[in-house]
Order: sequence, then structure tokens, then C-alpha cells
Amino acid sequence: MLLKKTEDEATRNKLNIINDEANRAAHIVKGLLDFARQSEPELVPLNINKEIDKVLNILKPQLMEIKVNTEFQYLPTIKGDPSQIGQVIINIISNSIQAITENGEILIKTSLKEDHIEINIIDNGCGIPEENLSKIFTPFYSTKKQGEGTGLGLAVIYGIIKRHNGSIYVKSEIGKGTTFTIKLPV
Repeated sequence: MLLKKTEDEATRNKLNIINDEANRAAHIVKGLLDFARQSEPELVPLNINKEIDKVLNILKPQLMEIKVNTEFQYLPTIKGDPSQIGQVIINIISNSIQAITENGEILIKTSLKEDHIEINIIDNGCGIPEENLSKIFTPFYSTKKQGEGTGLGLAVIYGIIKRHNGSIYVKSEIGKGTTFTIKLPV
């Protein structure tokens, strides 16, 4: 409200900075609360392919400049928490979006293995340095510039997948991209 009423340019700039920092602080607090509040999943029958489609629809505005391909195999329903699994997919795709510069592509593949389903999210972004791969699921670890990330997103999704009795892995190569593999029991 003050921002709209202020005509002085210097004051307006300072108010913009205050507003931006307040938003950043709110984002950090939300991340901390999400991390601290890691609740048990409410397991219901879940169609992973449909959940991924829902997420892609939610992220459609951010994906306008990125080519997204899906290769979905027929999958049985699994027991899962739709909001938590949705959050996992959103976080990974959001990280992919941030890692992609130009001619961006994301491929999402699902498949049925012997006793689990597998989700692969593959991007052609900048990649993650090998020395960082073992740390990316650690709380508060981030490779982003200060103020751009809390270092909680991947830690939260790691916890979600573990609470679903699943596993998550990452492979990455600088300049080529990153693949996240999620395995969830059938």
C-alpha cells in the first residue's frame, strides 16, 4: 500500500527492496515449516501418470519455453499421498526449469518394474557437479546463489519418498543435464 502511495523514487526503491526481502523471508519460513512438518502420507489409490499430468498442467506457464515429452507406460495404481507425490514432482520439475537455459527439454518416463514403479525426470539443463551429488538431499544444502534457494526442497522430497517406502536417485553431468529416478512400491 505504501508503495502505491509513494512518489519519491528513492523511497519507492527502498520499499521494493523491503518487499522483496519480506517475500524471500516468507519463502524460507515456508520451507522450514514444510521440512519440520513432514507428516505421514495419507495413502490412497494413486495413478502416477495422472498425478504427473496434473503437475504439468499446474506448471504449464513456467514450461512455455521448454519442450516437455512424456513416455508413460501403463501402471497399476499404487498407495500414495497425492499432495505429497505431487509436491515431489513439482519440486524436481521446478529445479529442472531453473537449470535449463535455452532449447530446454524435459522428458518424464514412467515404467513398471518387478515390484515397483519407476519415474524418471530427465532434463538437458546445466547439470550438477559430481562433488555436489552426494549432498543434494541434505537439509539446507544449496548450489543456488544466496537468497535464491533454501536448500530444503530436495531434502523434503527425499523424506516424502522415504515415507512412501520408496527411493530416489540422481545422475548428472555438467553441460548435459540431470536425471532423477524415483522408485515406489507397487
